[in-house]
Amino acid sequence: MSLKVAEWAADLRPAIERHIASNPSAGTIQDSVAVLDILVLLYGEFLDHRPVNPAWPDRDRFILLKRSAWPAHLCLLARLGYFSADAAGPCPDMNAAPGIDFSTPSPAGGLAAAAGMAMALRADNRPSRVFALMAAPDLFCGRAWEAVETAGREKLGKFCLIVEQRLPLETRPSSAALLERFRAFGWDGTVAGAHAADELRYAFSKLPKTASGRPFVVVAEGRADGSAPDNAVHPVWDGFKNHMNHVAKKYPGVTLIEAPSAASTPVELACGMALAGKIVVLKLATRAAVGRLWEDINTASAHVKKNLTVVSGPPPSQIEGNPVLGFPESGASGTGHPCPPLSSGLEPISGDLGLLRLIPAAEVYAPAAADEAGRALERCVSRQCLSYLRLPDAWAPEPLSSELSNAVPGEWTRVRPGDDVILLSCGELTGPAIRAAARLGSECGVQAGVIHAGSIAPPDRNLLKEIARRARLLVTCEPALPPSGLGGLVSEFLASEGSAVKLIRLGMPSEDASAPESRADAIWSSVRRHLQPVPRRRK
Repeated sequence: MSLKVAEWAADLRPAIERHIASNPSAGTIQDSVAVLDILVLLYGEFLDHRPVNPAWPDRDRFILLKRSAWPAHLCLLARLGYFSADAAGPCPDMNAAPGIDFSTPSPAGGLAAAAGMAMALRADNRPSRVFALMAAPDLFCGRAWEAVETAGREKLGKFCLIVEQRLPLETRPSSAALLERFRAFGWDGTVAGAHAADELRYAFSKLPKTASGRPFVVVAEGRADGSAPDNAVHPVWDGFKNHMNHVAKKYPGVTLIEAPSAASTPVELACGMALAGKIVVLKLATRAAVGRLWEDINTASAHVKKNLTVVSGPPPSQIEGNPVLGFPESGASGTGHPCPPLSSGLEPISGDLGLLRLIPAAEVYAPAAADEAGRALERCVSRQCLSYLRLPDAWAPEPLSSELSNAVPGEWTRVRPGDDVILLSCGELTGPAIRAAARLGSECGVQAGVIHAGSIAPPDRNLLKEIARRARLLVTCEPALPPSGLGGLVSEFLASEGSAVKLIRLGMPSEDASAPESRADAIWSSVRRHLQPVPRRRK
């Protein structure tokens, strides 16, 4: 059977989008599209399979080790007639749907199982081949390389691994270097474009013909949107790269380590280098409040007191809504709800800003715009302390960010005068807070001031004391939902001081970053509801 790769891929994409829309936990459109051409070509031209007889013993096996790309595999199997797309679950299950040869929660464990399958089929003199597809970041762990070593030692000639490699690589091994690693373990292989059908076709045509040859790896390079690889990246990471180049020239001893997923190895590697005296910048592909990643950073903080800067950029939308830790006080959480000083000290803690500020002696920064982020990165490296830098969700400077031109990273800056209502903001919410304060003054006649928090930790306690003395209403605005970083810091301080100032904690999810005006409107409307008890300051 031969499929026209481009036509089938274009035809399957709407089905993938519909499936993800109705099953958000099934995977992502980006990861599905990244491997779609590979799957179509395999099933159309190279896999020996029979949809009318899925249990055919001499069939070729395919194991998907990239779980986030399951929607692409599901829709292709449904299109080939294995089952109805509506009948499959949110993850591959070999016991629930025909055509699925193995289901595993662990990519490394699945790679070992695929090698075991190839060994068993060879022992039974079956002509079957075994194909496995995994993402490059999942390859970098001990269990995965143990499986690679076993397949090479056993000379599993009918075993083919496709490694989906995203570009640009930055600090990850290049495709050529990755290929050399496999060859050192007794593999053959080649590099091909993940969206170039001719290159993939040529690569798969070089698979060994004998069962006792060398296993074969195809490193498939591509981008998630299906376009040809180039040097374009997310604007936030592109801006970070420019600032990192500047910092590396100024501080030649700086080492950049990239953690492409919520994996432990890059964190442990960075900690080891920092303990040995190197100045390390650890770049995370997601927010640091994700389960194991947070635990690793928190554990490392007990040993690493300096030389380590953790940087995170915009999170995937599914990261929002991390589980809440702690016990919520009545009326203490939620966007737009008043938050009185807490008596028990227990509060909802969620998100990276809330968790990272709990690490003793760590500095936590949430810059509002590109220029401030660059200066904050340089400050973190020069101070050589344990620090966390959360890059803004949109790298383009916010409107009215000129007020922040004199803001010093790590220091709190009063960017708009006023003491009746004070909006205390961090990150990219400072621009919307300035616009909301101007509207409060023009429409409500309230002297609304804005203070930009240059750091979540350490806080400016002297300025907080002044605010607690003079303000009638204090509002914290932060890019997190529920609010727990800046809002938690301020509520704890007010409770310790016994302050009676009324506090409102506002948090907004990251996906609203592209609509700053809607954020300003949300801040204004939330504050407006609580203005009645606030008296005008007498002249």
